Amino acid sequence: MKLLVKLALVVIVVVIAWWLSSRERAHDTSSPATNSPSITAVDPQVGAAEPLESESREVAPVQATRQSDEQVAASSPLPPHAENEQRDIEVDVSTLPDLLLFCCLVDGETSKPIGDGVVWFDHSGDFIPDEEGDPRDPEAHDPRDEIPVRVDGTFEVHAKSWKERFISAKAPGYARVAIALMPGHESAARRLEMRLSRAATLEVVVFARGSAASNAAVVLSTLSYYLQQGDASVHSYGGDDPQWRATTDASGRAVIAGLPAQVPLTLSVQMGNSTRAPPDPVVLAAGERKQIEFEFGSGATIAGRIQDGAGAPIVACPIWRVVARGVSPMLITGDDEAAQTVVSDEQGRFRFEDVPEGEWLIGSPANPEEDVDLEDHEAFAGLAQWVKVEADARELTIVLQVDRGLYLSGVVLDPTGAATSDASLTVRAIAGLFLSNEPNAQGHFAFGPLPAGTYDIHADGGARSFAPSDSAQVKAGDSDIVLRFTRGGSIVGRVIDATGKPADCQLTLVRADPVEEIPRSARGGNFRFDGLHPGSYSLRATTKEGLCGRRWEVTLVADQTIDDVVISLSPGARVKLVNDGKEDVGAYQLLFENHLWASKRIERDVPEEVIVPSGDIEVRWYNADLTLAGSQRITLAPGELREALRSKSQ
Repeated sequence: MKLLVKLALVVIVVVIAWWLSSRERAHDTSSPATNSPSITAVDPQVGAAEPLESESREVAPVQATRQSDEQVAASSPLPPHAENEQRDIEVDVSTLPDLLLFCCLVDGETSKPIGDGVVWFDHSGDFIPDEEGDPRDPEAHDPRDEIPVRVDGTFEVHAKSWKERFISAKAPGYARVAIALMPGHESAARRLEMRLSRAATLEVVVFARGSAASNAAVVLSTLSYYLQQGDASVHSYGGDDPQWRATTDASGRAVIAGLPAQVPLTLSVQMGNSTRAPPDPVVLAAGERKQIEFEFGSGATIAGRIQDGAGAPIVACPIWRVVARGVSPMLITGDDEAAQTVVSDEQGRFRFEDVPEGEWLIGSPANPEEDVDLEDHEAFAGLAQWVKVEADARELTIVLQVDRGLYLSGVVLDPTGAATSDASLTVRAIAGLFLSNEPNAQGHFAFGPLPAGTYDIHADGGARSFAPSDSAQVKAGDSDIVLRFTRGGSIVGRVIDATGKPADCQLTLVRADPVEEIPRSARGGNFRFDGLHPGSYSLRATTKEGLCGRRWEVTLVADQTIDDVVISLSPGARVKLVNDGKEDVGAYQLLFENHLWASKRIERDVPEEVIVPSGDIEVRWYNADLTLAGSQRITLAPGELREALRSKSQ
């Protein structure tokens, strides 16, 4: 028995000695070993990883593994080390919840608590198709992601800030909302309110030649970011776009409930090869029930022919009918949604039946190839034709003309004049065309086939020290286009609050000449703008809490990095801009200390609220053609909200 006790004591002593020795080694920075530092990454939930060898340098790569086997790479600054020195470095990778927020569910109209809601971590940004290949139900979620809600509507969120950025909520009789998880609600006294709106209902009634039409497909959709509550300047919700589907019954009715309020909803109804859609999105009030009727079989006929510049027919060509976005000819692309499709016959003829009243684009969708064959002179593209169908119209006739064998081609050069493939090219046209591509290994690029017309093309990307090329105005068919990067610079800095701590914010860099605005989110208060043209710049910063800061006239020269820019935040004010002018659409500019603070187009009777510095603000109002309509000056105290009105006389 005594022997067993002695053995046990020996084992305990050995274990303690080994533990003390290992702790000493972990903090010893001068023990001799190999020519390179040894880095050990430790995960709190996993344990020590294998030592990682690195060359002798001041920044060493670190890699660890979470429980999910996800690889995590990082860089850790190291002080200079001596030859033959060994170091054991412990790196903690945060995998436990590090964010605690106090929240509550309330009615958006009455502010009364909602105790029967469901809240969950929203991972719907990960696109997961169902078995048929369609997007999954955006409200579907893993029950393990749900967060318990008390009967008084309160709940707490324990989140991993590096992984979980949004939560969604819904309740019986209420529509879903999403909200970003942001600091500032770490106590019960500052709970984050999720304000739910009463769900709306849409009833669609479909007739075919005066009789109720069954089995018509009804589809409603909206963009996911419309579901986000609160400020989206730092985290913008990018979940799956919600979609609701229904089929009309024997009475021609389809009812879709649970719809969000004050959100633009795109509605379409399809019967066979024909589709009906209202000209504008449907917007419903909280709790509203609305009925919309559609009639099939009483529309007009659009007949036409598609041909090339020589009058030769384009055979077996798909022709689309698309809701018009204006009165000018435009380019239809694969991103457009066809209300109806037909195919031209051997003489290039086509025919759309049962076309409802409205404004339409009729044309062949353009699909410019990424791998362009400049020798293919038969490839074609053309602009769609605008057509207006009046209520009493019976038949309209049009001719569509396309252009064959027109391309844009050239080369991208770096600032030294050498060809480079490290670039991204963008082509724009007034006709609604937007294309992007990259040059090949020799720096050559090509776009097409394209419709005849004028295009704007430029190159950006490239090395961090390269500024984008100047834009070139070219015509379809031009070759030997040269786009050349220029020597640029960088602006680096940080944003701090009144205590000197880094602050998340929405940052905008403004170039003075020509005027250009580059928005960016500054997480952790740090920001960096690379590839800037030499010139004068200003920076402005705002937070959702109403803080703001600025830095005027930062002058940058080629090959320069300005890395000491500090923007201090202070309480700002708010301006509510209301356009009550003569035109449906205008524009405004806000100036502070004779510098541009904000500018935007604004619709009549659609107010805009902007965070501005406290003090004297000049408001300039512009017409749709950007001619000055009038101006006014207002003085704002910190935290004040003031309305700036463009009157009917302006």
